[in-house]
Amino acid sequence: QGGNVVNPLTLAWLGALVDEFRIYAPDTVGQPGRSAGTRVSADDASLGEWTVDVLDGLGLPSAAFIGASYGAGVFLRLAALAPDRIDRAVLVVPAGLTPVPLRSMLTLAAGYLGYRFAGRRALVEMTVRQLAGPRADPRMVESTALAFRGTQLDTEMPRLASADELRGLTAPVMVFAGEDDPLFPPDRVLPAAGKVFANLAGAETLAGCAHILSPACAAAWCARIRPFLRGGMTAVS
Repeated sequence: QGGNVVNPLTLAWLGALVDEFRIYAPDTVGQPGRSAGTRVSADDASLGEWTVDVLDGLGLPSAAFIGASYGAGVFLRLAALAPDRIDRAVLVVPAGLTPVPLRSMLTLAAGYLGYRFAGRRALVEMTVRQLAGPRADPRMVESTALAFRGTQLDTEMPRLASADELRGLTAPVMVFAGEDDPLFPPDRVLPAAGKVFANLAGAETLAGCAHILSPACAAAWCARIRPFLRGGMTAVS
């Protein structure tokens, strides 16, 4: 799941795949949802160890992974710790490859702090529009307002991955960046992906898409990754 949002909002992006694939979507430990509320460090192996525990609990020796935003950063901690548990992976608008631009970070922090102090819904709507574009889903606005009001925003991104620590990852990986993503823009994410993944199967920009995928963007993305998840390969673009 993404960071600071509830899991179903990210899971909805995969709606076009649920009839074909069995999808497990655990609430990330420490993020809003039904998992434990105690956060673990995103700067060490803790998130990777948690993911190994989830796989063991599900009885899965290995699996294909889809990581969205913060979830991609969680995947990268698993890849550094236990690459043999990964069959293939798709990362979209991914954390863990490049830092968030300072201007974007400050703008989002201002919206969060402003809402915490002033309680004006317009501040939440402004923040969501930055991440989703002008037609933000009302459910995303409401969920964000609840997260802002009821939790302390998690500002710690998972540690950036390096080629050295991912040397053991031989599974194919596809990476997608949103053309209009203010957090992880394509001109930063895609070159970084080429440097850290030895078996990069695809690195693409989702045209007209922001950090939070619209239904149309999610549907197009699912169509693009379906053959890859079936076991096919795709050329790097």
